Amino acid sequence: MTYWLWREADGIYHIHRYLSKRHHPESDLVTNPSYYFKVHGSGMSTAKAIIETVAEFLERVVVPVPPSGIERSNIEIACKGRVFHRKKPRPRRHDENEISLEVEKSTIKIVDFPVGKDILLVDDICTTGRSISLYKDWCLELGAKSVECLAYGRVKPKEDNRILGIAVIDVGGFDMEDLTDKLSGFNLDDIDFGDLTGRLQDL
Repeated sequence: MTYWLWREADGIYHIHRYLSKRHHPESDLVTNPSYYFKVHGSGMSTAKAIIETVAEFLERVVVPVPPSGIERSNIEIACKGRVFHRKKPRPRRHDENEISLEVEKSTIKIVDFPVGKDILLVDDICTTGRSISLYKDWCLELGAKSVECLAYGRVKPKEDNRILGIAVIDVGGFDMEDLTDKLSGFNLDDIDFGDLTGRLQDL
């Protein structure tokens, strides 16, 4: 099965566009695979295959972003392991816009961090990008050679955001075609996602 691997102006890769009720009241969560994956673990085998494929494509070691609670998240299961172990829940007063590296360090135990490696940092759903960006900084501080970020689902931002590139990944066959140059500068708001496949095939 083929998926589009998006990379936006903030440098975060993602697979699914996620229109949250909070930011887009008209959206329908029932049709969004990233929401059901995060909440129910639906499509676990697909998520595992996508993450493995992207990691191989980018030649990186997979490290999942930990959840706010102590229970293992579906994205950690899909990544087949974890480095950042949550010892105690993140304080409830800290939402995604308020978390800090100091808060995270006080609630996280690090196990077998891949020092000197190129890392693919993976999160389930990216809303503002603060959590995954914070962990990117922490990984670099811990000695990662470099860090790329992948969100399984990405909330469509209200502000203008532009695509830097896209790649077509064929999960299972690892047959990939890099289309970064052809789509450089596309504006997400200008894209008709219903007709996207046909448009890309014509490029």
